[in-house]
Amino acid sequence: MLYLPPIPQIDLGEKSKGKTVEGANNPVTDGDMNSHRAMYNGILKAFPGLSVVSEEDDPHPADPALIPELPEWDEEVEAVVGPKDVLVPKEDVDVWIDPLDATQVRGKRS
Repeated sequence: MLYLPPIPQIDLGEKSKGKTVEGANNPVTDGDMNSHRAMYNGILKAFPGLSVVSEEDDPHPADPALIPELPEWDEEVEAVVGPKDVLVPKEDVDVWIDPLDATQVRGKRS
């Protein structure tokens, strides 16, 4: 018989955002917030004034001045996108991000 040791309990920094419409707990972990911050702040640093909507609400938003500048041109992006730019006014763009969607699954590991 194969013996598998129990999975150790890991502190994910889980907190509740409240209840869903169905009445289930709606948790958020430190990993959710860290990935939200990386994407949300990175997008806003690269495209100031862009509308970014996230599943998470950050109780401690970052100071944009503390986020490193990104290069304006990237060879890897150029190779995929190509040299033809299409300009779209930022007022016409909404970016939706959902940082992590595994909280429920990871929270149930026990």
